[in-house]
Amino acid sequence: MNRLRCRYWYRAAEYSQNYKRPLEMSQKQLLKDRDYTFILARSPETWSSQHPYNMEWIGAQTAIINLAKRCSQYDDDGLSLYLASEPYQKIMRADVNQLARFFQNQAQSTEIDIFSPLKDALEDYFSRRNIGISRNGEMIFVILDIIPPEKEILIELIVKATERMDIIKEEDNKHELGIVFLQVGNDAPTKEFLTVLDDQLHDKGARHDIVDAKFWYDARKSSIDNFLVNALMD
Repeated sequence: MNRLRCRYWYRAAEYSQNYKRPLEMSQKQLLKDRDYTFILARSPETWSSQHPYNMEWIGAQTAIINLAKRCSQYDDDGLSLYLASEPYQKIMRADVNQLARFFQNQAQSTEIDIFSPLKDALEDYFSRRNIGISRNGEMIFVILDIIPPEKEILIELIVKATERMDIIKEEDNKHELGIVFLQVGNDAPTKEFLTVLDDQLHDKGARHDIVDAKFWYDARKSSIDNFLVNALMD
């Protein structure tokens, strides 16, 4: 085996080991008894078969449903689902089949509103946490293709959410809440804004970095458990 081939073989073997590496018990605890919310924000124009993001959404559907299946194993009271139409649609204690139907449900509204369902999901989480119903935090997944023109109020909403974390000062609750933006398509302004949320949230005044931004296909690059933990700890 020549040196170049040996180098590629070593890298492939190393990747395979990383892919199969099990989570530590402490990391596994981050996922158990956590609440999971999915917000679908699909632009109306992408329902056209001629739109370049149409096939992206078809591919994303399978990946997101597989992600939700794993989340539902950790969330025994069901998933929370939102369709980011105007007004938004909401289903509590949902299962994966209902999420699949959401993917097929073309909203009648011509506007996408991410702020309102995200605000509702955060308020709902903090309300449940304060009365002891939510036991181990929340993960919110926002699946979108193009960011609506509500950037500043989205930033403010997320920053204010970080100020409501760590109510027990003696405990480290920085992983209590995670918001994961999964981008469908490659819209450049959307990617730029999500990068700001991911990398510059502290600069905006946030107490904790609770946002992770990825493309939808990143959920297929490692085990789902590793993807979830990395989204919380990144």
